[in-house]
Amino acid sequence: MAKKDVYFDEAEELYVIQALTLESISKRIPVSTRTLQEWSKQGNWERKRADRLRNRRVSRQETEDLYLMLVRNVKRQFEAAGEGEDAEPVVIDPVQGRLILGIQRALLDAKKYEELAEKVATDSADESDEPTGQLSDEEIAHRVSELIKSLS
Repeated sequence: MAKKDVYFDEAEELYVIQALTLESISKRIPVSTRTLQEWSKQGNWERKRADRLRNRRVSRQETEDLYLMLVRNVKRQFEAAGEGEDAEPVVIDPVQGRLILGIQRALLDAKKYEELAEKVATDSADESDEPTGQLSDEEIAHRVSELIKSLS
């Protein structure tokens, strides 16, 4: 059986999905970097990687929107409860609280993935001028601190 039949799909997954470099892939599987370059061209791996990254950005923006909606909902609950001795106790739905924390972790993981994928992508320089919809570390930290303030 030819190496391509055995390793092509695995190499493509490592490149497109896990965002590894061809050099890293050649260290993991017994295929030369030169052969991986040929397979990459044949399989349009660069385009597939760029498409995947673009799709993850859209999904991430939708996830950020959901996260902010949930946080605003919790904040409104605290605001509606009032302040001081007349304040009513606020009970946050545990499912909603876990969902907020889970989304927060997923957003941070997505940001790390995008940074890694952008670092290793070489042919997508023409897309770098477009807004990415990404949150900076500072913006994420600010939003998390706002969430914590609204819960206290």
